Amino acid sequence: NAAEVIRFLNDYWNLKLSKKEMKKIGFIFGCDIPYFIEGKPSVVKGFGERIKPIKINNALEEIILLIPSFSLSTKEVYNCCDVSKLMKQNSVKKIFKNRKVDYSLLFNDLTGPANMVSEGKINNIIKELKSFGYNKYVMSGSGSTFVIFEDPKERKNIEEKIVGSKCFV
Repeated sequence: NAAEVIRFLNDYWNLKLSKKEMKKIGFIFGCDIPYFIEGKPSVVKGFGERIKPIKINNALEEIILLIPSFSLSTKEVYNCCDVSKLMKQNSVKKIFKNRKVDYSLLFNDLTGPANMVSEGKINNIIKELKSFGYNKYVMSGSGSTFVIFEDPKERKNIEEKIVGSKCFV
């Protein structure tokens, strides 16, 4: 939302700010805002200020956001994050080999801390997704929403399984 406000104000007041300038302003308010100002699939490093757009060839037409029946405090999740236990990042070249995403290599370091804050509910979601036969998913941000990467043809199948699930709204 903040990225959209910055873009809107730039246009509305005809400020003629570059993307770089808008990202700098956005970063003052939140680490993820520059990414949304960029508005493209990107590799993000640092605290969100280093953004490198990437091209991928097997981008799916849609993703599905699974919103659990609970929310998590970003502050609490980050407070539970032990930097010394962060996973070694997979190389971007490895994940996007030949510009095709290897979904099995995607991970979110905040999944463990989010599971602690949620008292195991994140792990329950992961177990549920695995029981559905899905392996192309990742928790978004500090949780609790999950993103499923699926072929749009599978959408109805996914929706049917999720509607009957106790993990999601």
